[in-house]
Amino acid sequence: MVAPHIESAGEWTRQAMDIGNSALKQLEELTELQLDIARSCADLGALQLRGMTAVRDWNSLQTYLQNQGTVAARFSQRLANDMQAMFQLATRLPTTERH
Repeated sequence: MVAPHIESAGEWTRQAMDIGNSALKQLEELTELQLDIARSCADLGALQLRGMTAVRDWNSLQTYLQNQGTVAARFSQRLANDMQAMFQLATRLPTTERH
């Protein structure tokens, strides 16, 4: 009479461990993605500051401002790629079956 409950508890424990391990792996991937995004934003900011320090006259200001379109396009593409990666990560979150 107790044996089926023990087997059921063992199966439940195994499933919980599988879900926990999967969730931990997902958390590690999410953390790595967030660090990569932060690193990318910091690099972009440093690049922008370097570009601003090169502004010495009207022509260099124009060049700097013209490059902003390219910078914005690259940032937008990076943002889209990062959001796609986060979406893909979210779709792989562990789930449990309800009995």
